[in-house]
Amino acid sequence: MGATIRLTFRRELGLSSPRSPDTPPAPLSQAESAQWFFENAHDLFAVVVEGRFVTVNPAWTRLTGWTAAELIGQPPLKFIDPEHHAELIQAGEVIRAMGGTVLRVRMVCKDERRVWLEAHVRQGPAGEMVGTLRDVSAEVARKAEQAVSRRTREMLASAAGVGVWSFDPVTQRIEWSSDILSLTGLRPEQVSTPETFYAQLDEPERSRVRSTFTRAVRTGQGGTIEHHMRGATGQKFSFRATFQTEPRPGGVFALRGISQNITEVARDRDLARWGEQKARRLVESAPFAVALYDRDLRLKVVSPRFLEIFQATEAEVIGKSLQELTYGARKRFVAAVERALTGQTVVRREDSLTDGQGVEHRLRWEARPWRDASGAIAGVITYMDDVTALADARREARANARRLKTALGAAQAGVYEIDHVDRSFWGSPEFHRILGRRITFEDVRQAIWPMIRSEDVAAVYAAGAVGRWGERAFDARVVRPNGEERWIRLFHEVRRDASGRVRKAYGLVLDIDEQKRAELALVEAERAAQAANEAKAQFLANMSHEIRTPMNGVLGVMHLLKREKLPGEADNLLGEALACGRMLSTLLDDVIDFSRIEAGRLDVTQEPVDPSELAASVARLLRGQAEHKGLELRVDAPDLGLILTDPSRLRQALFNLVGNAVKFTLSGSVTLRVRRQEGPEPRVAFEVIDTGVGIAAEAQARLFERFQQADASTTRRFGGSGLGLAITRRLAQMMGGEVVFTSREGVGSTFLLTIAAPPAQARAAEAEMADGLLQGLKILVVEDNATNRLVARRILEQLGAKVETAEDGLDGVTTAARGFDLILMDVQMPGIDGLEAARRIRNLPGPAAKTPIIALTANVLSHQRAAYLAAGMDGVAAKPISPAALITEIVRLAGGEAADAAAVA
Repeated sequence: MGATIRLTFRRELGLSSPRSPDTPPAPLSQAESAQWFFENAHDLFAVVVEGRFVTVNPAWTRLTGWTAAELIGQPPLKFIDPEHHAELIQAGEVIRAMGGTVLRVRMVCKDERRVWLEAHVRQGPAGEMVGTLRDVSAEVARKAEQAVSRRTREMLASAAGVGVWSFDPVTQRIEWSSDILSLTGLRPEQVSTPETFYAQLDEPERSRVRSTFTRAVRTGQGGTIEHHMRGATGQKFSFRATFQTEPRPGGVFALRGISQNITEVARDRDLARWGEQKARRLVESAPFAVALYDRDLRLKVVSPRFLEIFQATEAEVIGKSLQELTYGARKRFVAAVERALTGQTVVRREDSLTDGQGVEHRLRWEARPWRDASGAIAGVITYMDDVTALADARREARANARRLKTALGAAQAGVYEIDHVDRSFWGSPEFHRILGRRITFEDVRQAIWPMIRSEDVAAVYAAGAVGRWGERAFDARVVRPNGEERWIRLFHEVRRDASGRVRKAYGLVLDIDEQKRAELALVEAERAAQAANEAKAQFLANMSHEIRTPMNGVLGVMHLLKREKLPGEADNLLGEALACGRMLSTLLDDVIDFSRIEAGRLDVTQEPVDPSELAASVARLLRGQAEHKGLELRVDAPDLGLILTDPSRLRQALFNLVGNAVKFTLSGSVTLRVRRQEGPEPRVAFEVIDTGVGIAAEAQARLFERFQQADASTTRRFGGSGLGLAITRRLAQMMGGEVVFTSREGVGSTFLLTIAAPPAQARAAEAEMADGLLQGLKILVVEDNATNRLVARRILEQLGAKVETAEDGLDGVTTAARGFDLILMDVQMPGIDGLEAARRIRNLPGPAAKTPIIALTANVLSHQRAAYLAAGMDGVAAKPISPAALITEIVRLAGGEAADAAAVA
């Protein structure tokens, strides 16, 4: 661009007149040269005075189309693009203030074109503005294009996350393009050296990137690496760096690379990988068959259950198409999966498929499309569940329902359901038939149904049916519309919500009318039989009393005679008489005990017992009989310590067994062996072994039945009631044991009695019948039998007591008022019995009301003892009276001097 030339033009200045052609050209003057340049220059010249053009050169017309006539006299603003008016006005102010300026404006040409002009303007000496203007449209367009290109490149780089970097190993400097710095927010000095760059990386990536770049600097091998880098705010970015190398002095290589921001791509990729891994884990751990197919229906992932159903391995199916893996009935499955590729979800509640071994399975399956991140269908996922067992169970349930319907009809049973939420009711046809009419919800919404007979409502409540439904069944009568009453058995179960409110009830009703009426008749018959049994027991008790009363006198007299020390032969005869009396007492006990067993009244009392000593005492009682028959009675009873059992019942059982052995053995021996029996609970076993007649095989099964012996002749040959073994077995069971036996006819028998035997502590010794034991005691004997009164008086007086007697209960009450230390009271007497007499004595005034009373009776069961104590009695002595047992009870209750005497004795 040429220098600006300042000119002042006046009309009088002009060129000289034209010269002659023959005249050689004269050199132009300075004014002429200036005039020529003004008219022929490519640049535009102009002079503006007071805001208007006063001079313009011809270049204006060539460039803009405006002639000098059209420009001169007009303001420059008229020809300038309105967008530049403010800029032009501001430039005029600058020129006036500073003397000149340079500016670029866009001018409007005559043909409406726009051209860019660069103006150099200065202020003249007279205030005029003189300027030269150059067309710079091409330059402006080029720069604009470059700016657009640069902005586009920057925008593309920013959008693509691409930045350029270089590393010079000689200077150890890293240069970064602004794109990466802008993206991360880092300043150049924060990543200008390898160490500052590596500081933005986390381990173990730091070591990996350092190793990669160090190897590239050393070997000159380019490459690509992905890494993370922290930004200025701590945000992590993912970059993929691709770099090449350039040789540098010293045998090293510089790196030049492009880093692309792949943060979003890496995140999506990692999420996709994580999702795929998670999906794979879910598929592989699924309890049912899952398979993932691509769009070509090739298997990508399968669960173990899928492989199990199709009898295949993963290597055999992954990558294979579904068509390759299917045949026969499976084609239906293939068609459904193909439909899923169109976006449908196909479900089969139950289908039949055959596995690789030809076994048919009932499957529930579903096929649905799976989509990629863009939502496009990428394949199909199928779910299969083997419901073979469920299908079999459903078929079985249907069959059971048919069977149940048949069974309910045959059993005359009806079922029902009550829905208290929906207020609805359902009953089977048999249910309505049993109740005699159609039943609705209103009939059964209450706990007690109105058709239940009013007399049975209390029984229903008592059975716990109301408020605790479902725990038991109950029987009741229902009244049909025709007035007929029928017995039903109702099984009722209730379902409640969390608050305890009844939601539903289910039940079963059985028509038990015939059965119930027969049952009630049986109960009535049993009641009558029980009453008869009680009457029999009462009769036997009364007979026992009538028999025992004279027996008590007989045995009592014999005991008195025994104390008289009779001569040898007389004493032997007395012993035989006592033995016969004891045998008679044993037979009577058998009859009474069996009656008690039938009535459920036989008691077992637990006391400390030495089983070995008790066995030896039984043997001593029977040794005389054995020796009389020439038998050897052996006892093998080692010391086993004390056990807790009923000594009377055990003695009675052993007496029966050993007595039978002695009775039925004609020659040889009888052995009684005592031993402990192994087991979780402590037990003692008693074995009775004989060499007797034995028991025939056909008779062994009924041996323990009452009134039974091995053959009909036995009773006459050996005697006995036939009750001993029946009573013994019952006694053994009551003592926690059993009786079993083995026998060979003509060889002998072995009976084994076992009882529960918990260990026990020693008991206090019984009082001995020493002379003077009851010295000083005043005793009243109330007994209606004269012999018994005599026996009691003589026994007591021999022991030092002062005795008075009364003949009946009323006499006993009157006599007791005089005051005694002890009263012996017979229970069964004419007039008032012993219980009533005891009650009246307790109502006497003064100390007499507190006199100890001992009941004398053959009835000593627990419930009878409780009745005696309730009447005011203090103790019991059993008849026939055992002097030792009676004296022990007297000593226990009398206290005072008698107790002291007993202690001395």
